[in-house]
Amino acid sequence: MPRDNGEIGIPRRQPSGTDKARTTSAKPLTKLPGWMRLAVRMQMAFGMRLEESLRFRPGSADQGSFLALQASWCKGGRARAIPLVHDRQRHLLQEIHDAPGDRSQMAAGMTYKQARDAIENATWGAGIRNMHGHRHSYAQRRYQTLRGVPCPAAGGKTCENITGAERAAALSVSAASWAAKVRVRGQA
Repeated sequence: MPRDNGEIGIPRRQPSGTDKARTTSAKPLTKLPGWMRLAVRMQMAFGMRLEESLRFRPGSADQGSFLALQASWCKGGRARAIPLVHDRQRHLLQEIHDAPGDRSQMAAGMTYKQARDAIENATWGAGIRNMHGHRHSYAQRRYQTLRGVPCPAAGGKTCENITGAERAAALSVSAASWAAKVRVRGQA
């Protein structure tokens, strides 16, 4: 088994040079049913992937100062923790606790595939494109919070020009989101 793609002739990906961060305003969200609206808002507030936001169970995940996402919800089957750093996150989490209780965010009786298909169709119909861009936006905000400067993908210093502390912040953000990318979303 090769150790990396280079061993089998697949070149490393080059940075796209474009900012992939996306946010969604309140207006398109109003076109979605409540459970879908909460799932999209969780993606924006916590940098969750779609599957994580749909399978999220607040009773087991909420640890007070952080969210503990179960391995079965996460890509690659690796559990991860998301720090709660803003009051907005805590308020959203309270809404989630109040909504379905301690079950997943999917509508009752739906399988994950049915819920995923439904939310992808509904968000597209509401004009919401590239929900994965919410993760990029979260990562950029987190980097800004940790370092006080924009990340490289948002116009900050490029990886070649950042200091050791800035590199550590980038790695901290990417490790928390389980994506080993120094360039912090938008420039893989």
